[in-house]
Amino acid sequence: MIRRNCIPMAAAVAVLLIAAGNGRAGSAEPTTAELLRRIEALEKELADIKRDAGTGDRAAPQPVAPARASRVVARPADPAEPVAGEAAVAAKPAAPLAGYKDGFFLSSADGAHKLRVGGYVQADGRFFVDDGPSGDTDQFTIRRARLEIRGTVASRFGLRLSPDFAGSKLTLQNAYLDADFASWLGLRAGKFKTPFGIERLQSASELLFIERGLPDNLVPNRDIGLQVSGDIAGGALSYAAAVLNGTVDGASSEGDVNDAVDLAVRLFAKPYSTKMYSPLRGAGFGIAATWGREQGTPSSPELPQYRTSARSTFFRYLSDGTAAGTTLADGDRWRVSPQAAWYEGPFSLLTEYVRSAQELRRDEVRNWIANEAWQLRVSWLLTGEQAQYKGGVTPAAPFDFGGGHWGAWEVALRYAALDVDGEAFSAGFADPTSAVRHADAIAAAINWYLNRNVGFYFNFEHTNFSGGAPAGDRDDEDAFLTRMQIAF
Repeated sequence: MIRRNCIPMAAAVAVLLIAAGNGRAGSAEPTTAELLRRIEALEKELADIKRDAGTGDRAAPQPVAPARASRVVARPADPAEPVAGEAAVAAKPAAPLAGYKDGFFLSSADGAHKLRVGGYVQADGRFFVDDGPSGDTDQFTIRRARLEIRGTVASRFGLRLSPDFAGSKLTLQNAYLDADFASWLGLRAGKFKTPFGIERLQSASELLFIERGLPDNLVPNRDIGLQVSGDIAGGALSYAAAVLNGTVDGASSEGDVNDAVDLAVRLFAKPYSTKMYSPLRGAGFGIAATWGREQGTPSSPELPQYRTSARSTFFRYLSDGTAAGTTLADGDRWRVSPQAAWYEGPFSLLTEYVRSAQELRRDEVRNWIANEAWQLRVSWLLTGEQAQYKGGVTPAAPFDFGGGHWGAWEVALRYAALDVDGEAFSAGFADPTSAVRHADAIAAAINWYLNRNVGFYFNFEHTNFSGGAPAGDRDDEDAFLTRMQIAF
């Protein structure tokens, strides 16, 4: 395409060339009138060429004085660069980004808007010695098949959706919105984990053991509500406070059954987190509590049942669907949990205690029942990687078949116990011939992390029971648990 400002320039060059050619031929110099006629002819010819090229004649070309020669400047290869003598062209906008980093992502060039899609699949095996005390079946199962969809809008606002397809059914695990106003003030609304249990707050893809310990039976899982949270003093103190619908021990809420709400609060301190070279830099301790009111019905008692790590039920309250034969939640419920953790190099330690108290009623009998549980677990990464509460394990030498690299290896031990209040049996809320009064479990784990995304897990757990059988104690449970996990 012929540029408009090149036309007078070309005319001037043509005039000079004609004049120079005439001079070399020795002919007389053309008159001024002759030169003007030649310029007009050239301008007309160039205008015809421009019209034939489809550009149109938008503006009349400006004549150029024959005595002044113009210097032609070559156009740079990058069309975004300005050309000498022309107005600067606006800068080309940066292209959006896409790739993989802890999930597949799309991002605006400035990083203010992001979308990340990840997830994980856990294929488990459960195998009982002597079929377990309840005749449990050895089986393979898909424990979780979860997508993780996260988005950020305008840097400070985010969302998270976590659909789970395990069991060939759809369950929405997380569905919440975030607004991060400052490091010390964030707002969350939707369905999310209750700020309470230290092990429960760990992602299921980053667990040390295949299943969480016995105290998880008393810990509320996901609930729907509103939460404020933040970090103070550079992360040395974290807080979270939430108003929630309320959910039973060990369960998640999909809605509410009464007008009351639950209040939850958690404080966690890491006083040495800012000390670069302190061995206690990864140590922390905290306390969490919830309070609310529950009102069950014979068709929905709003009470929990407790399970072992092999998913075998060992305690439940009486429930036959009638008012006289069903134990109901009927009044206040509160929970408290002191907790602590320490991560230093390849070593980790985590412990928690949980007490859950609920006012119960069966027919005309009312009483308070307080159940409690605790656990202590330790681990060591044999290959020397850094143990951490969040983020999982990243092998220093990812597995390379035939290349001499074997990923990361970890060993772990855990002791856990759960006690049901004796009043639950003496008041007739539970049947001592089928419900266990006490359970304690010891577990050992060997974890093999092939790379950042793939792991194999092997657990053995022995659980001892008190009560829960017509004549004496329920038989012990010995179970082997296996898992292959791919997280992306």
